[in-house]
Amino acid sequence: MEDVNAFIRRLNSLVSKICVEDDPVKSDDIISQLMVMLERINQLSLDALQKLHVEQQLQFQGSAVSLWNVAVAKKTSGSVSSLFIAKLRHLACNIAVTSSLGNTNFAVLKRHLCMTSKAASDWLVRHLSCNIAVTSSLGKTNFAVLKRHLCEHSHPSGLHLKVKIILLSNGNNAKPQAAIDELWSHPYLTLDLATETIHLLTKHNRLDVAVKSCKVLGSRFHGQNADSKLKVLHIELLMKNEELTQAQEILHQCITGSSTVNFDPSSLRTLHSMLWEQASVVFENGDFNTALLWYNLSYSLFTHYMELESPNIARLQRNRAPCFINLKQYNKADEAVHDCIKHDSRNPYTHFLSFRVALYNDNSLQAIEAIKTLSASRFENEADCSIEPAGSAVGSLISLAAQQAFEQTNQAVAVEALEKLLEHSTDYKQLMTTYRCLIRLRCTPAEGEEKKETDVKKVWSYLKSAYELLQKKGSGGGHTQEVTLEETNWFMKIAWNLAIENSDSSELTYKFFSLCAEFCALIGQDKASLGRQKTCLVMAAAACLQTARETIEVQEKSTLLEQVLDFVKTCRDVYSQFVGADVINSSDRALVLLNLYEFEALGKLGRSVEMELFAKQICSSHSTDTKTIETLAAMSMEPPCQYSSLSKKLLTVALERHKETVPVEVTRCSKILHSLIQLSLGDGNCSDSSRTDEAWGHFSDALCLIQNREQTEYPEMEILWLMTKSWNTGIYAYGTGKVEEANKWCSLSMKLLNYLTNFKESYEPKMQALFEEVSSKMEDANSAEIKLEP
Repeated sequence: MEDVNAFIRRLNSLVSKICVEDDPVKSDDIISQLMVMLERINQLSLDALQKLHVEQQLQFQGSAVSLWNVAVAKKTSGSVSSLFIAKLRHLACNIAVTSSLGNTNFAVLKRHLCMTSKAASDWLVRHLSCNIAVTSSLGKTNFAVLKRHLCEHSHPSGLHLKVKIILLSNGNNAKPQAAIDELWSHPYLTLDLATETIHLLTKHNRLDVAVKSCKVLGSRFHGQNADSKLKVLHIELLMKNEELTQAQEILHQCITGSSTVNFDPSSLRTLHSMLWEQASVVFENGDFNTALLWYNLSYSLFTHYMELESPNIARLQRNRAPCFINLKQYNKADEAVHDCIKHDSRNPYTHFLSFRVALYNDNSLQAIEAIKTLSASRFENEADCSIEPAGSAVGSLISLAAQQAFEQTNQAVAVEALEKLLEHSTDYKQLMTTYRCLIRLRCTPAEGEEKKETDVKKVWSYLKSAYELLQKKGSGGGHTQEVTLEETNWFMKIAWNLAIENSDSSELTYKFFSLCAEFCALIGQDKASLGRQKTCLVMAAAACLQTARETIEVQEKSTLLEQVLDFVKTCRDVYSQFVGADVINSSDRALVLLNLYEFEALGKLGRSVEMELFAKQICSSHSTDTKTIETLAAMSMEPPCQYSSLSKKLLTVALERHKETVPVEVTRCSKILHSLIQLSLGDGNCSDSSRTDEAWGHFSDALCLIQNREQTEYPEMEILWLMTKSWNTGIYAYGTGKVEEANKWCSLSMKLLNYLTNFKESYEPKMQALFEEVSSKMEDANSAEIKLEP
């Protein structure tokens, strides 16, 4: 409170206004302000009030006297209501008594008693609480004087105060029965004052007296409201006094009709609330039978008073159902739940109970449907009663459902509940735990079942979501970051293992390796992490390329090929960080594979220009393996691209590199020359002179290698192929009228015949005969009839 002197000045100002104010509305406003100030006085501690200066006490007393005199004057004139007079005297009494606590002067006490008595007489029964506030402030005064004065001024309110004074003055030794009997027999006793007195007895631990009083008052007051109010009060007191059996008997009498009491709506609400509260207490203690007994009494009251359509029926059934479940009476629980749905189908807790009944009945399909319905529902009313969790979020119920499914070892239901929990939860820790549980469940099929591809794909989606969550969370530092790294490692290992396990599916392999690389990137940029990233990206690129090869749909294939290029680019970046930009070795097996993947992807995407540039870049590096160049040449001819010119360039580079080796790898050279000749001549029926000239140069290179005896022998099967190819080319030229060209190619074929060993004897007679025939009939021979077959 502000400075006491300032408070007194404001109080005196309001008292002065009320003394001269005649307008009822303004007077009521001033009274309200004075009531607020009185409340502030009452909030002060006893010690603070006793420390008031004498002058301050006198100023308070003066305000009290002024208010009292105003009340006397206005009551005499009859210009105001009795309620207004009661308020004025109430203010005067409170201010007078409060401001002189500790004053034991008999005259002062007598004046205060006189003021209190008159105020009580004026004050209506419904404002009795104000009188109680006055007596509360008299806690340190002479109670003997108060009791004697109240006996001289008998009034129900005064007798009520007398009972309170007895209880306050004597504590546990108080014997209020005589005062209570006097109050109960008072002709002007009202039901409200009687119930207030009973509550007072209860407050002071006189439950036995309060219970007896209810019986006495039952014969004193009659009428529906009085009967029902007293009956409810009687039951309440019995329950508080642990006389539960007697309380139940009274309830049974009311339900069966042996009692004449008919509860009004207000009393019924109070009674239901009491029963539910009692049931809740015993339920929490694990006494489900007793809890059900109290709930059943409430249900019987609903039935007796034909209130089965009440919205509270659903709430009651939601409380009864868990009792049945814990007692393993699942059929009765199911009936209660169906009644809940009938009266309140939108309440999430109703569907949670439906889930529990289905779960314990081993009805997985029904339990899953209940989970779905629960997930789609929302709480409309935050307040609920008893064991029903008031204000529970739907996510909390779903989490609880998942836990119970685990306890029942019902994997399918647990998975459904956890997946729905992902839709509701926003808590990072809970989400991480949920992802882990789901992954373990999907990766560990139930006994007797095999892991399905759908399970594996679901696990991939969990890992992907977990990665996105970790990526978002990873920006934190300190302990949070350490926890995130531990979780990231766990998910990374899962992704790696699943990529290996599903190697028979290129799509799943590339997806899991891709995720594994992403998890590695979250862990850090140390050597170990970069090495793992590189490995995962190479594997992902390979599997993704294989997936593209197996895909028929054009757009999907293109998307996968683009993904391959992304993997390659990312992997090269990681590799440069791993080894350092200045020490990149193009012969590294990982880079070789990346080059092959990129070239194939470009080819299948039809990017010929980029292929040319890439091939040029590869060939310009002396550290590039010749076999890699040969592989690129072969890829250039794969559909749909089939870039023969690029393939020839690459094969030519490879051939030149082979020639530079010591000793020359004749076998490798023979294969390259074979490919070059085939690219130039095709099936042999070639009329393009530039292509035949190009082929002649390759034949010449082959012949040089064949004739060079210092090197490894040229493979005989390749010589046989060269002989046959040159012969057919000559015959085709002969048939088109190119006599000299034909003679050149046939002569080359005869020369190659001389280098055969195992096949020479079988081919020489036929070749000689044919060559002579061709020579003699060069002008009119039909080339089609004398083609040589190997």
